Formats: sequence, structure tokens, C-alpha cells
Amino acid sequence: MALLIDGLLLGLAGTLLTLVMPDGLASVLTLGVGVYYHVHYLSTVGATPGKSAMRVRVVHEDGRLLTQGEALVRYIGSMLSALALGLGYAWALFDDRNRTWHDRMANSLVVEG
Repeated sequence: MALLIDGLLLGLAGTLLTLVMPDGLASVLTLGVGVYYHVHYLSTVGATPGKSAMRVRVVHEDGRLLTQGEALVRYIGSMLSALALGLGYAWALFDDRNRTWHDRMANSLVVEG
């Protein structure tokens, strides 16, 4: 559900950009907004608006907030998790700490909060 909420927010931003800018530029900016959105929120408050709505946070395995670099690794890893036919997300079903591939790449955990 958090992914859906964040997707709707980013989709709205992308739509607005395509209305006011040439397509190529809007596409590049939309990608940049998505990267900034995830890296900023995870490294400053530990949750995107979607994750906050679901009352979960992403933290480093040692309990602290992710650094910007770790949040970026997690974001890029989430793309790889999805590109692998969702296998990276499904991995959480078999992991003892419910971590996805991108959580493992960034040494992160999703926790209640």
C-alpha cells in the first residue's frame, strides 16, 4: 500500500511536469524527483509519505536513519528488485527478518513506527 501511495504522488508530479515542459525534459526531471523523494525522506525521517501512512519506517540494521548514500543504494536496489519480475520483493517472504533484496543491499530494515 505504501508503494501505491508513493506511486500516486510521484505520478501526479510527473503528470504536472509533462503539462508544463517538453517530454524529454519532463521525463528526466520526473526521474530526478523520484530519486530525490526517496533519498530525502528515507535519510531525514525514515519514511516516505506512503510509508508514514502505513506506520512503517526504514532504518539501518543498527537502528539509525539511513545515510543519503544508503538510501540511494536502497532506491536503486528497489528498481532491481522490481526488474527481476518482483523476485527481490518476494524475497522478504523467505528472509528471517523480512528483508527484500534492496534492504539487504542497503543493510536496512522496515520496522513499525
